[in-house]
Amino acid sequence: MLTLGVPTLRRYDLLELLLATAKDGDRKPDEYIIVDNGGSLGERRWIDPEMKVVTPGKNLGVAGGWNEIMQKAGGEHVLIVGDDVRLHKDTLLEMEKVALGGAGFVRSGHAPAFSCFLIARWLWEKVGPFDERFWPAYFEDNDYHLRMKLLGYDFATAPVGYDHTGSGTVKSFSDTELSIHHARFEANKRRYIAKWGGPPHQETFKVPFNGRGS
Repeated sequence: MLTLGVPTLRRYDLLELLLATAKDGDRKPDEYIIVDNGGSLGERRWIDPEMKVVTPGKNLGVAGGWNEIMQKAGGEHVLIVGDDVRLHKDTLLEMEKVALGGAGFVRSGHAPAFSCFLIARWLWEKVGPFDERFWPAYFEDNDYHLRMKLLGYDFATAPVGYDHTGSGTVKSFSDTELSIHHARFEANKRRYIAKWGGPPHQETFKVPFNGRGS
């Protein structure tokens, strides 16, 4: 069983296009889970009844949305996608093939790894949930990849692509929202450095906070 999970924050225009590409693919999802961090997706008539919409009542952030999807998913394989992604017809098919070969984390080689990735439930249970303290976004992906590597796991790459708008939500922000967003980015960067002893690719700790606790 293959679950498609999508966190979204108000960019329902992008989400609608993404879901259309998923339904048009060679391998269609067995289950859809949408985490509506914006809270008003239910007003969109194009949402199919079989799609599971989770409305948390607040913005869970990226990591929180991913964890919510993993907790709700019925499948052993979960494709998590940003709402600013457009899948190709063979994206799900090819990524699932690699996962069925035993890979715990599958990405495409054509865009950032965590824009569209397939994760096996066994890997998520082994590595643990995504760190929701990197709220609302940034560095939760670096954190998870490092934790994977420290346990002896790494990305597998599927020979397939997809289209990525890139920062679709951020592009809709007002100047005030952008200023707040930048401040949160810097705060998450400081937290990452404190947790791992350096910025991404320059980490010095083998355990979070060098064993000192959070």
